[in-house]
Amino acid sequence: MNLKRIIACGRLPGYHKQAQHMSAELYAQKVVWGDINDPVLNFQLHEGFSYCGIIDGYIPEDKESGGNAAIIVWLNPDYDAEKPSQFPEEDIL
Repeated sequence: MNLKRIIACGRLPGYHKQAQHMSAELYAQKVVWGDINDPVLNFQLHEGFSYCGIIDGYIPEDKESGGNAAIIVWLNPDYDAEKPSQFPEEDIL
């Protein structure tokens, strides 16, 4: 599909165990550093996504994540700006 990137959000189901001790941002950073295991964010990182930040209130009723989600991005190493994309950026934005 020649996508330039994929930007998504992912739950942080392990955060509720650490919420009294740290912010969601610090929790996610510790997952990235390998200090904490979070089943969703670890999987996404393993699949080539990069962590970018936190969205507070993403799914407010998600008690495990405390309503937070990690913003993640995947940059396509095979993207070719000279070829058409199935989803041009002007159609997505």
